Amino acid sequence: MIPWIQVYSNLITHPKTSALADLLKLTSRSAAPNVIAAGLLVSLWTWAVQNAYSGDLSGCSDRAIADAARYLGKPQSFVAALTQAGWLDPDRKLHNWDRYASLLMEQEDNRRAKTNERVKRYRNKKTPSCNGYTSVTCNAPVTVTCNESNAPTLPNHTKHNPNIYSAHNTLPVTDPPKNTRAEFDSQSFSVFWETYPTKNGEKSGREAAWEAWRKLSPSRDQAASILSNLKAWKISGQWVDDGDRFIPKAAKFLSDPAYYNAAPAPSKHHAIPKGASGELGEAELEAIRRVLAQPDEEDVPC
Repeated sequence: MIPWIQVYSNLITHPKTSALADLLKLTSRSAAPNVIAAGLLVSLWTWAVQNAYSGDLSGCSDRAIADAARYLGKPQSFVAALTQAGWLDPDRKLHNWDRYASLLMEQEDNRRAKTNERVKRYRNKKTPSCNGYTSVTCNAPVTVTCNESNAPTLPNHTKHNPNIYSAHNTLPVTDPPKNTRAEFDSQSFSVFWETYPTKNGEKSGREAAWEAWRKLSPSRDQAASILSNLKAWKISGQWVDDGDRFIPKAAKFLSDPAYYNAAPAPSKHHAIPKGASGELGEAELEAIRRVLAQPDEEDVPC
């Protein structure tokens, strides 16, 4: 599959694109300067998709960056203009690359996981086994002598039968190992990040949370449980009643089982939403009863 990257519709008219065109003094009889600048940016980004997966160009020279963008002028001037216009960070990382290529990175991680699984299945298929023991081919000559015998026949040891082995048998009967690990669900991370109440520094916070998600490596069911527990935490008394002071960073939430494995009690001040039928829940009805039971202002003694 050919890798791709999303480009926003306002790229050509973006102020940073205009700044790049002005800094490089781009001119053409056939196209506006902003169009040329946008083409240089797209060329650089599509090169980074295949050659700088993380968006980090700190290991690339000025000439390599200029060649990647198909810029024919001075490489030093091009890199300086990218930095000054805000398309390249001072540490030589593409600006907001995690936002542009987040879907690409998740798809790449998922593709690698599936490739590793296919390779593992292929290798297991190539290696013949019998009850967990690898068989070895022997090419030594065999001499067979047929004699009549009244001895009782032994059971077929090529088929699993746990009842035929006694205490003196040394060969254990074991079933082939099974792969019980579910497939890693990387796509749910975007939902988790978008719904988390505090971002704690967009770029660094997302990278730390993504590393924690990959380390946790949740399956599809586990990811659904994490998102459900996050929803409960967002309306919990610990997070809501104290003015968001005790909301941990997203990476901390994913690193502590006490958060993603448990659903806390909701805040007393949080309104419980209506059900699917549109009817008020019992908690809402009880709150209305308490309000109606309170005396009016004119009934309060002076």
